[in-house]
Amino acid sequence: MTDELGHPELIAHLIRLMQNSPDGAIPFRDYMEQALYHEQYGYYRTERPKIGKEGDFYTSSNVGTVMGEVLAAYAAEAAAALAAPGGRLTVVEFGGGSGRLAAQLLDALRQRGDAAYSSVQLVMIETSPFHRTLQQEALALHPGKVRWSSEAEWLERGETEGVLAIANELLDAFPVHLLEADDAGRPHQIFVAWDADRRRFTERRKPLSDPHIAAYLAAEGVHLAPGQRAEVNLDADAWVARMCKRLRRGRLLVIDYGDVSAELYAPHRMRGTLLGYSRHVAAERPYERVGGQDLTAHVNFSACERAGIAAGATRSELLTQREFLLRHGALQLLQEGGYGDPFGPVARRNRAVRQLLLSDNMSELFKVLMLEKLQR
Repeated sequence: MTDELGHPELIAHLIRLMQNSPDGAIPFRDYMEQALYHEQYGYYRTERPKIGKEGDFYTSSNVGTVMGEVLAAYAAEAAAALAAPGGRLTVVEFGGGSGRLAAQLLDALRQRGDAAYSSVQLVMIETSPFHRTLQQEALALHPGKVRWSSEAEWLERGETEGVLAIANELLDAFPVHLLEADDAGRPHQIFVAWDADRRRFTERRKPLSDPHIAAYLAAEGVHLAPGQRAEVNLDADAWVARMCKRLRRGRLLVIDYGDVSAELYAPHRMRGTLLGYSRHVAAERPYERVGGQDLTAHVNFSACERAGIAAGATRSELLTQREFLLRHGALQLLQEGGYGDPFGPVARRNRAVRQLLLSDNMSELFKVLMLEKLQR
């Protein structure tokens, strides 16, 4: 086993799972879950930077402070729209990574004035000790405004009114079922096995093992072309449904890259959307650097919206990130001047606004799904 293959202990763990499974293979979803979330050796459990220049990928919070400032304006508007008790709003961020976005949001709320800042309490849903430490450092200038929790603990507290829940680039990292259609277009499921002779992971195509996959394909009207690959993210739908079911008066904001079903499963996407990211390089090699690279697939916003409405959401809206930013004041963040110094704060800020709005960057690929539940 080499470094190119992955972490030796994680590889050994996966091999044991396969050896103890029927036919010596496990669903790709289970493989991906262990590669990302194994308690000791999974990608998101290792103590090294994942986001930014020293990590493997960038998020919108790395492009200046624009997203945090827009979300602060959105939070102020949401507090009024949700008629939270005492005018207070609980902002809950799931999987906040380094804490950069949360810090930007609180910084911007404080700049808006004491009333806006004092009305908000922030809850960070984080189970990784490494990321929780990074978040505590990033949010140190906001004492008393933040608390940390697991998802189960937060749900148990019963905070269901006056809540704005934010999932920024969370669902794309949920483990997915990997499918491939046969020559007749019938969907089959990809399983992963260990080839001891060649010392590598191999794929096996088998009939669908989970009836929920077939139900998902039927509900989304998915018909794959012969040989086409695709992903099914049942965990994302379940998570959205769980959030919407528990809220009484609140909003769920899902920010991620993805699209609607008609686009994600279109015939031109013969290879699906599954990618690995390492040192800002994307590649279709999910069986290399196991535990050392991010694995991700585009979010199906059609399915997430359907799951939220079925769980009680009373209003939904899907926008591109560009539309969301424009609607909530991104253009007002542009500043005059700064043209003489391209590296000055004004020029950097204006570049950040333009980068998030230009269609050849994040603005069209990223979507924002809002699900609202108002229950008396």
